[in-house]
Amino acid sequence: MDVVSAGVSAAFPATVTLSFAWGPVQKTLSVQRTGSLGGAQSALCHAFRQRFPVMQAQVSCRGEKYDEFSDQPFKLLLQGEGVAVEFVLTDNPYFYDVVDRRGPLRITLEEEVAYETAGDHAGDDNLPPLTDWVLARRFGSLSLAPAHLLELF
Repeated sequence: MDVVSAGVSAAFPATVTLSFAWGPVQKTLSVQRTGSLGGAQSALCHAFRQRFPVMQAQVSCRGEKYDEFSDQPFKLLLQGEGVAVEFVLTDNPYFYDVVDRRGPLRITLEEEVAYETAGDHAGDDNLPPLTDWVLARRFGSLSLAPAHLLELF
């Protein structure tokens, strides 16, 4: 690693500890520097006792407001820098969709993509339902899946 890149990584570590303020309440939290606002939603809501995912956090730092889940507001902030937080009812169904999509099996996005890929190759008519396919994939066979998981469906 050359001197320039070593200096940059030392100046901007992967996580940054910031001072978040919502009105008179202040919390100190570590966040991923290059993480998105969407990725920090759960931590921010829980820190300020807001109902996640019903509420969503919007942040303001260095005079700029960030309210899109894809925003990266922490990228250039320094350790201990202040961030104002505001909570509003969510207008983005992403976190609800995640819970609905994963269901009791907690199906991952990778499993969904693999299922869709398998459907592309086998034809959708030859593929079992997603839950059966995931259980068979995880346990090697649907017959080897624990009974309590089979009873969920």
